[in-house]
Amino acid sequence: CAKEEFEWVVGEEGVDKKTWTLVEGATPKVASKTGVRVRDARTLSEVLKSAEVKLGGLLPEEVIALRLVTGGMHEVYNSIMRGGGVAAEDGKGSRFATTCLLISSGLAK
Repeated sequence: CAKEEFEWVVGEEGVDKKTWTLVEGATPKVASKTGVRVRDARTLSEVLKSAEVKLGGLLPEEVIALRLVTGGMHEVYNSIMRGGGVAAEDGKGSRFATTCLLISSGLAK
């Protein structure tokens, strides 16, 4: 689910894996569980150029995190941010520390 959400937000080819930079214009990959019907399906490049992003002074990483929290992983992120939950039943899952930090930073702006 986390991978599908990320590919919806940045696009399947949205990150250059050699330089770890964003690839402008990558198309969101629509998967069955991403809730695209009710979400903003603009490309990340389009969102980054929006007045709201510029007015808020948001970093690209914050925009990605804020878009991720509007999808199927929102319950996981909210649980972690509210009570320190983990994303796996065995208790060894990810705490998505960087993503949660970027969500918090983006919301604060």
